[in-house]
Amino acid sequence: MMPSQHKIVILENNQQRRDALKTMVAELGHTPFIFEKESRCLDNLVPLDADLVISGSLSVDRAMRFINTLQLTNCGVPVVIISDDPGIWEFVDGNGFGDVCVLKVDSKPDDIASTVERVLQNKINDRENLDYCPLIIGGSPEIVKIKKRIPGLASVNEAVLILGERGTG
Repeated sequence: MMPSQHKIVILENNQQRRDALKTMVAELGHTPFIFEKESRCLDNLVPLDADLVISGSLSVDRAMRFINTLQLTNCGVPVVIISDDPGIWEFVDGNGFGDVCVLKVDSKPDDIASTVERVLQNKINDRENLDYCPLIIGGSPEIVKIKKRIPGLASVNEAVLILGERGTG
């Protein structure tokens, strides 16, 4: 039985890796959409109604901008980043992005494929959290704690007020 088909966006500027990811996604029974530049990818995510974004290796600055933009504009779209840059790993871990997964560049194709399927399955299982959008930006331990508590507050029928120090926004 073929798994349900998902729309998977691939952002990769290296043609060899791009072709390998495209082939893997197609073999999994999903539809790949290929982009070489972040701006084009971001412009097309909403019209495509993508289920997952797979990003190749980006610099730390570019990855941070890309992830933050995705978080703010395309809530609910999980991301798999393939990178060996420790700065990207620290950024993702330090900001509590539950829907961003980072894999090493030398990951085996089977490991990438199983991660893609796991992330897609988690998205299906978490459909009730699709309204959650982490519009709070920051990486301090206090902010990370708040971000992790927000999904649990979605079921509360009361207003929630988050206070911070004066002048913090």
